[in-house]
Amino acid sequence: MIRIPILRRLFIFIGLGLVLSCSKDYQQDRKMNRYLDSIRSDRAALQAFFRTFPKGGDLHHHFDGAVYAETYLDIAIRQNFFVDLNSLNVQQSPAPGFVSLKDYSVSPGWPVLREKLMQRWSVRNFQPGFLTPEAHFFNAFMGFIPIMMSDPKSGMMDIRNRAINEGVLYLESIFLPLPSFSIPLPPDSFNTQLIAAGQNKDTVITRQLLDIYFKELMSGSLPALADGHNRAVDSLHQGIDSEEFVLRYQNYIVRVFQPVSVFRDMVFGFYSAEKSPLIVGVNIVAPEDDPVTIRDYWLQMQMYKFCKEKFPSVRFAVHAGELTTGLVKPEELGWHVRAAVEVAGASRIGHGTDVSWDAGRAELFEKMKANDIPVEINLSSNEFLLRVSHDQHPVVAFHQAGVPIVLSTDDPGVLRNSLTDEFVLLAERYPELSYSDIKQISFNAIKYSHIEEAEIKEKLRRLLEARFKEFEKMW
Repeated sequence: MIRIPILRRLFIFIGLGLVLSCSKDYQQDRKMNRYLDSIRSDRAALQAFFRTFPKGGDLHHHFDGAVYAETYLDIAIRQNFFVDLNSLNVQQSPAPGFVSLKDYSVSPGWPVLREKLMQRWSVRNFQPGFLTPEAHFFNAFMGFIPIMMSDPKSGMMDIRNRAINEGVLYLESIFLPLPSFSIPLPPDSFNTQLIAAGQNKDTVITRQLLDIYFKELMSGSLPALADGHNRAVDSLHQGIDSEEFVLRYQNYIVRVFQPVSVFRDMVFGFYSAEKSPLIVGVNIVAPEDDPVTIRDYWLQMQMYKFCKEKFPSVRFAVHAGELTTGLVKPEELGWHVRAAVEVAGASRIGHGTDVSWDAGRAELFEKMKANDIPVEINLSSNEFLLRVSHDQHPVVAFHQAGVPIVLSTDDPGVLRNSLTDEFVLLAERYPELSYSDIKQISFNAIKYSHIEEAEIKEKLRRLLEARFKEFEKMW
């Protein structure tokens, strides 16, 4: 039998070990906080620091907008795409006025055309003029989508290799369009009824209409098409994951289409995500200030609520509050994030920039904190598209209210940014966030990821922890 004095000495020894360990961690945090504060006004030093800073992941990441224009050019030449020298439109088949990119790439005029395409497909050297930054940004996608769809695997390898090179452990990418176009839509009269129910905010009629169409969809071709989509994703995913990198996908729907199309795709996306461990959510994309989005936003949140009830295991993020004053009428500001949280039941919020216009912001923050709902912060994207930056951005307000934060790139290929750039901006502009806070933001990308396999999530967390131990020895 162990005597009490021995047990007491054992407890004291363990307690001292814990105190020493905590003290060591505290001293290390103080050292790192002091060093970061000393370089906040030195952009070059910040870039060197955050280049090697361990990065848990990027949770707000559009696949098509993440591939750099240089890669799209390489694919287009290899696949022998054709380009109209005036409109810069590209296609895979020859046509009057179109020239072969493969042939033109070895001609004297290639450097000029290459630069034009680079500027068409990204914000490289963007100069405000007839097109607003928002219009230029969304037009870029129309330019390269045919190329992306011709060879998605090359794009996947592009973003994978860049992430590994940058020290990013995990990407959760909003992936390919859903192949739902062959699924029949109900009569126009049904769509008209759905719009009217949304305009009147009639939850009873909305629910009835959604339930009718949902039953049609589930008894039709949707399940088989969704299973085929999942098999295609499985096939594309081969060779992507490694011991130090994981990629997962979100299905997406386009919010500027008519309600019946949006709901069809949402059901498709939820069904697909429920059946595949690789597809970990359903997002909604396209401009939030579009007239159709403005009209149907309430209705779309009801659709999310409906699908969450039908597919309770599927977690999802929602683009919400990507708005600012001047884009829309004042009454359209300040309620989108709240609706995504309280009605749709989102597990993460994308952007959230218009939360400053929510009259009950403190109460909303408290709800997000209590329910552990993080916000995906996209600094470069918000600055380019919305002209929201520095003290106009609510990132500090979210942080001070205790709302979890993850830092993301949004569309790094189009925006010509990286996760390193986002951490640099965060540290440079917001001294309210200490090194310890920023380190936690990196861990948050693993914590709030939608990875379904618990063992993979824990493995990434441990790997990130080990990387931070090595990183902090350097400074």
